[in-house]
Amino acid sequence: MLRGILLSLLVVSGCGTSRPVSLDGAVDTTNGLVCPTELTECNGKCGQGQCPLGQCLALGPDDPCVYCADLQSDTNNCGSCGNECCPGLTCSAGKCVTACQGTLCQCEPPASDCDHGGGSCNNKCDTANGSYCQAGVCSCSPNMTDCGGVCVNTANDPKNCGKCGCDCGTMPCNNGTCCSCGSTMTDCGGNGCQCFCVDTQSDLNNCGACGNVCDTSGGLTCIAGTCACADNTKTNCGGTCVDTNTDPQNCGSCGNACKQGDACVSGTCPIVCPGAVCAGICVDLQTNVNNCGACGVQCTGGKTCQAGVCTCPSYLPDDCNGTCTTLKIDLNNCGACGCQCPAGIGMLCYSSKCNCMCPTPQVCCGPLVPAPNCPGGSMISAPIYCADTSLDPNNCGACGNVCPTGQTCVGGQCT
Repeated sequence: MLRGILLSLLVVSGCGTSRPVSLDGAVDTTNGLVCPTELTECNGKCGQGQCPLGQCLALGPDDPCVYCADLQSDTNNCGSCGNECCPGLTCSAGKCVTACQGTLCQCEPPASDCDHGGGSCNNKCDTANGSYCQAGVCSCSPNMTDCGGVCVNTANDPKNCGKCGCDCGTMPCNNGTCCSCGSTMTDCGGNGCQCFCVDTQSDLNNCGACGNVCDTSGGLTCIAGTCACADNTKTNCGGTCVDTNTDPQNCGSCGNACKQGDACVSGTCPIVCPGAVCAGICVDLQTNVNNCGACGVQCTGGKTCQAGVCTCPSYLPDDCNGTCTTLKIDLNNCGACGCQCPAGIGMLCYSSKCNCMCPTPQVCCGPLVPAPNCPGGSMISAPIYCADTSLDPNNCGACGNVCPTGQTCVGGQCT
């Protein structure tokens, strides 16, 4: 084996301070470097005077001794001679790493970050947006909500207001709702995304509270946040407004029912109804216009109930197709039903005839013809108008006498 004298210079790098090392020794071209004999004084670190493959001659950390360093685990010579690991790191497999323990794992880069979170290396939790590592999983902090992998505060996030996906648009998000109804209104939108401000003091569908509906079919309305009767003379009995003065099922008070057939009169149930009981009400069939002669028979067209019969009153004695009128003066029924006097100045129905009557000194002008559907003597004309024959150039002296062009009518004469 060829031996010779070796003079080498080692330079230490990394976190340590560079310093030269003078070594004397021989070279074994087969097994690598051979420690000189004097190195055995350094606590035997060179073993039998020869460094195995994978090790190199290096300075001791606290003395100038030279020893064989294991490049896989020596913190002062990690991976290569002189590469000293920073404080707190260890040398593992020729790399400076953190000595992670328990549930922590060794992750790169950087070697000093033992826990990126998320249960595996390089799965980093978004701490800037409220995400942190809990039991190996990236989770949102207690006041945050996970919306599509992003931690948000649904109390004030306008894109996730109150719940994920609730977008307020241009409205602000306050306490988990997009609405700002003010002190006198209440949001009854249901989900905070659809703002629906109502006045629960008067809203029929949200009376007193959201969703409390007043039954208008029963006569109810919302008054001061309570479903009450729109007619203040009636009483709310089980959602229906009734007149406790006349209702036989609620006579005097809700639920106080009169005996079958008895009527409620002034809030009391009489022993005997003097008339007839119609729809629970005691009525006189001889005079009641809604129950004339029998229950449910109504008098219409201006008729009254007389002796149980629907009859026209004395001031409108004539019955034309169910409507009471007087044929003496009715323009639409002049002298007979259906005799309609034509419209015109001065036209009227007088003494059951269509007549044209004008104030003095005017006269009725227009060709009069017998009126159809009218009794004899009734006359109509179209058009009908009143004219002063003493001054009217179109009716000068008489109806239809037109003065020549350029003349006027004076005293009934064209001049």
